Amino acid sequence: SSMTGGDEPIELARDERLYRVRLPRAPGIDWGTDLSFSFVYVRKLDPTGAAFISGEINEGDQLCELQPVAPDADPINLLGASFDYVM
Repeated sequence: SSMTGGDEPIELARDERLYRVRLPRAPGIDWGTDLSFSFVYVRKLDPTGAAFISGEINEGDQLCELQPVAPDADPINLLGASFDYVM
């Protein structure tokens, strides 16, 4: 799949570890990557941030997809995407 948008949404039923959550633009997450600066994951949570307060995000979770809030917006697959692309 491409990283230019227009991808099909990730099918959550395929893996019980997958889930969707809606967070504000400043979620209180310190992001990390692997050594190739890809595979963006949650390195640390700010205990006062929306991500921590939601109770749905944990350290080590990987960012797999972005679904823009705009009407009719296509999901953007972020699996293996570079840190710069994701941010």
